[in-house]
Amino acid sequence: MVLTHQELIPLLHGVVRTVDKKDGFLALYRFTEKQVKFYKELVHPKKTLFFEKAHASSNMRIAFTTDASFFSFDYYATRAASREYYYYDVFVDGSLVHHQGEEGVRIGAGNIRVELPQGEHQVTIYCPPLFSTAIANFTLSDGATITPVTKKRRMLILGDSITQGYDARFPSQSYANLLADKLDATSVNLGIGGETFNPDMLDPDLGFDPDIITVAYGSNDYTKCTREEMVYNANEFYRRLREMYPNAKMFSVLPIWRMDCVKVHALRFEEAIEIAREAALKAGSIPIEGLKIVPNMREFFADAKVLHPNELGFNFYANGVYNVIKEYLDEN
Repeated sequence: MVLTHQELIPLLHGVVRTVDKKDGFLALYRFTEKQVKFYKELVHPKKTLFFEKAHASSNMRIAFTTDASFFSFDYYATRAASREYYYYDVFVDGSLVHHQGEEGVRIGAGNIRVELPQGEHQVTIYCPPLFSTAIANFTLSDGATITPVTKKRRMLILGDSITQGYDARFPSQSYANLLADKLDATSVNLGIGGETFNPDMLDPDLGFDPDIITVAYGSNDYTKCTREEMVYNANEFYRRLREMYPNAKMFSVLPIWRMDCVKVHALRFEEAIEIAREAALKAGSIPIEGLKIVPNMREFFADAKVLHPNELGFNFYANGVYNVIKEYLDEN
């Protein structure tokens, strides 16, 4: 049986809106139309890339319980970052069973089919964080039952390229997905590679009311902003965010180590950390020491510039953030 788009939508996590395409695909978005328009019109040297990145399927997943003997779907993926690779991860009952994608492409298309053992199983399909995703022909064996997976919490994730998911080739291993899983949270990821504290990217009409918010900016501010700019932007960002979500528990991950952090730009690296810390505290956000959660070693980073953690680094990142957040959860 083939699910209609209306039957597919309840299975989606991390998606704030969908668009039916003429070719039968359902396009998935994590930003509102207003936010996408903002990035399209943004006056910035890399505004085109910012606009593309707003289409990436970071933290999007399809999650359900089924007794089907198989499921399959067609996907269409388009580059939405400065990388030319994408992958989908499929987990069944918490175990990775399928990893599919391509390298060296700007557009990808294909079909994923997974055979399932007899009985009822929980399935999670993680979408690529650096490409967009559209889905069609989501099919299960005839007569199968399918139930959406519900989560215990709702989390809003804000940040730059590390938050978006650079450079995880296994999307399930980005820190944002790992953290959402540890917290049993459905999460909306508003990470944009290259972004700084930017109050104007916030949209009160996001339509998502989080219990937990994580914020992780400062690394790009360090290289792009003057002290005055960062102080204003960080404080105004937190002011608006707290006004939008007065009751959410908020956590701020201060910049993690980067190999060039000894350089002096308009700011010193330590200065950017302190500005981010002070702005977080004013908004009632709990600071998390980024320098302590990911080892300050080249081996834990994926890219040549040593900015983005690899999958091992992301696991340290997620564990470090979770260990702080768990102390503030209601059950504690």
